[in-house]
This record gives sequence, C-alpha cells and structure tokens, in this order.
Amino acid sequence: MSSFSFIEKTKLEKLFGISSGYISNFSDATFGNFLADVVGIDIHDEKYRGGGTSKANKFLSGTPP
Repeated sequence: MSSFSFIEKTKLEKLFGISSGYISNFSDATFGNFLADVVGIDIHDEKYRGGGTSKANKFLSGTPP
C-alpha cells in the first residue's frame, strides 16, 4: 500500500520522469545504489514490492523511509 497521496505521486512521477516502470536513466542496480547512498534504504527489500517489482512501483508503492 502506498503512503503517498495521488497529488504526491503525480509530482514524484513528473520530478523523476517516471513512466512504465522507468525512473530517469537508472538501471535497477544504479537505482538501488543511488537510494542506498542518498537516503540509506534498500529499495530491493521485500517491503518496497507492494505494487510490483519495477523501479517505479517500488519507489511509489513502498513505505517511505
């Protein structure tokens, strides 16, 4: 379940250029490394897979840190 409101999701989608599971030009590995370095989370953890396994779904559907 997402903790983001519809408006928050829309803003995040625009900010990060999210479409069809893509987030900017990140690969799955570089996206994981980026979030681990910047905010200290493992986006590949099971708790971030509530909406699916794509980067966008993990980012928008997971529990915010």
